[in-house]
Amino acid sequence: MTAFSWLVGLMVNENIKNTSFREKFKQFSLIKSNRWEKLLGVKLFGKLLTSSTINYWEYQGKYKSGIKHYSLKELEDDRFDLEIGHLIGFVALNSLILINIYLGYTTTFIIGLFITNIIFNFYPFLWHQRNRVRVQKVINYPENHLKNPSVNEQE
Repeated sequence: MTAFSWLVGLMVNENIKNTSFREKFKQFSLIKSNRWEKLLGVKLFGKLLTSSTINYWEYQGKYKSGIKHYSLKELEDDRFDLEIGHLIGFVALNSLILINIYLGYTTTFIIGLFITNIIFNFYPFLWHQRNRVRVQKVINYPENHLKNPSVNEQE
C-alpha cells in the first residue's frame, strides 16, 4: 500500500509541475516553529533517516548519474518535489484507509496502515518541508541581511 501511495505521489507530482498551485504551495509551511518540530520529533526522524541506508542510496544515485553539485535553487526544487510527493502519498493512503474502514477491514489492519502512512509519508513530508524552508532562508539571507539596518551598523 505504501508503494502504491508513493507511485500516486510521483504521478500527480509530475503532472502538476508547471501549475500555479505548485508555486502557491511553495509558500506554505505546516510547522512554523521549532517547538512543534521538537514536540513531533521531526529532528529525531531526520537523524534516523540520514543514518539509514536511504541516505546512501540517494547519494549514490546522484553521483553515479553524473551530478557533482547543486545550486541552492535546484536543491530547493528537489526538496519541494519530494515534499509534494510524500504529501500526495499521505493523502492517497489516507483515502484508502477510509475506504478500508467503510469496507469493514479489521482494526489492526487499519491501524497498521495508518502507522505506516505516518512513518513513510507524513514524517518525510515534514522533514523535506523543514529542509526546504532552511534552504529558502539561505537563499533569501542576503536580501534580508541588506534590508536590516541594525546589521549594517554592527559591521
